[in-house]
Amino acid sequence: MIPQKDIEHICCLDKNWNPDNIKIERVGGQTNRNYKVRYKNAISFVRLAWQAADIVDREIEAKNILALASCKKLAFILPKYRLYIFQGKNILEPRKKINFDVPDGTMVMEYIEGKDIDGRDLENPIKIKTYQEIIKKAPLIYGQDFDPDKAYCGALTNILVMFWWGLVRYFNVTTREEKEYFEKYVLDRAKGIRFLFDFIENKKKG
Repeated sequence: MIPQKDIEHICCLDKNWNPDNIKIERVGGQTNRNYKVRYKNAISFVRLAWQAADIVDREIEAKNILALASCKKLAFILPKYRLYIFQGKNILEPRKKINFDVPDGTMVMEYIEGKDIDGRDLENPIKIKTYQEIIKKAPLIYGQDFDPDKAYCGALTNILVMFWWGLVRYFNVTTREEKEYFEKYVLDRAKGIRFLFDFIENKKKG
C-alpha cells in the first residue's frame, strides 16, 4: 500500500501526472522511498528522499548531481536526470520558478532496470571496467585531483555500512520472510566485501 502523502508528492513532480493516469510501483531502497512511475509509454524513477540531515548532506549531493547531469562523457552510462529538488527548487532547471513542497533530495530520473548494489556486481569484468572508467573521468567532472584508491575504499565502506545495517535488521525482524530476505542481503554483501577487498589489495600489489 503506497501512502497517500507519497502519491501526492509524486504527482506534484510532473504537471502531467495525477493518480488516475499514472501507475506507481514501490522499488528497492533502504532509507529512501523509491518508486517506478509509469505515464503512458514512459517510465520514470522517483526517489522521495530520507529527511535526516545527519545521514546525507543534500547540499553536497545536489552539487554532485549537477556535475553528473552536465557531464557529456558519462551520458552513455548514467540515466537521464529530470529533476532534483534542493531548497524547494529543481536545480536542473534553475530558470523555472516552480516551488516544490517535497523533501530536499527528491529526484526524478530515467528508469533503468537494475538491482540493489551489493558489491558482487563488480565481479563482472565489464562492470568493474565501467567503474574504472568512471573513476578515470572524475577529475574532468569535478575539476580537481581525484584519488582512485579512495574511491575504491569508499565503495568498500559503503558496502560495509549496508552489511552492518542488514545484520541489525536481521536480528530485529520477526517474520520468516523478512529473516530470509535479510539473511540473503547480508550474505551477498559479505561476498561483495571479500571480492572488493581482494581487488583493492591486488591493485596495491601492482
